Amino acid sequence: MSRFGWSFFLFYAAAGLLFPYFPILLRGYGFDYQETSYLSSVRPFVILCAPPLLGWAIHKWNLKTQVVLTLLGVLFALTAPLFFLPMSFGLCLLVSVIHFSFREPLKPLLESLTLNFVNRDGHHYGRIRILGSIGFIITALLGGKLFEWGPVYPFISAYFICALLCVPLYSSLGSTVKSETDKPRSNVTSLNRKQLLFLGLIFLRSLSHAPLMLFLSIFLREELGVEFRWIGVYWLVAVLA
Repeated sequence: MSRFGWSFFLFYAAAGLLFPYFPILLRGYGFDYQETSYLSSVRPFVILCAPPLLGWAIHKWNLKTQVVLTLLGVLFALTAPLFFLPMSFGLCLLVSVIHFSFREPLKPLLESLTLNFVNRDGHHYGRIRILGSIGFIITALLGGKLFEWGPVYPFISAYFICALLCVPLYSSLGSTVKSETDKPRSNVTSLNRKQLLFLGLIFLRSLSHAPLMLFLSIFLREELGVEFRWIGVYWLVAVLA
């Protein structure tokens, strides 16, 4: 169980740096509010496109989920230092598309392996997943201090280290899950009425959630004058809830 728990811990430790501070990082690059919103919309767009396409590829070619997870983890880590580059809007857009295309499919793949493991051996999913929340809390609280030391190099370095440490954990998960070649394949080709309604509710929820994710830290920093080291405390409230 510890390997799955620590995988969640490190994945969400990187997220604890990304979610609260990435918009501030973009502002630090000199982008205005409109450019920051465009660049921040890359990640939700990739979430919409990349996981379904990857899931289709895994299903079509019967790929091992753990192998794909490990490969994406390597590429996720290797593309993180691209944010060290001097950024124009076009370059930052390209780097964001490349990096998030490797990062965003990691979560559903890790969830899939974890649920397979939990259902097989009777472990409690919540006890594994809670380590992810703890990782998020720790880095969200420490991330502001990194910005005080320097907005780019300490921050991106910590983000890169979290991403890099995920790789050996991902590669070790194969021995803990059942072979996927024996799993039945779903023949579902359409969504029923309740599923469509649920998707509609998720869409409405995202309309309010996405602007909060983007502008909360910018608002705290630029409008309320909150110091960097306190921004993580505001995000802590959401995680504790």
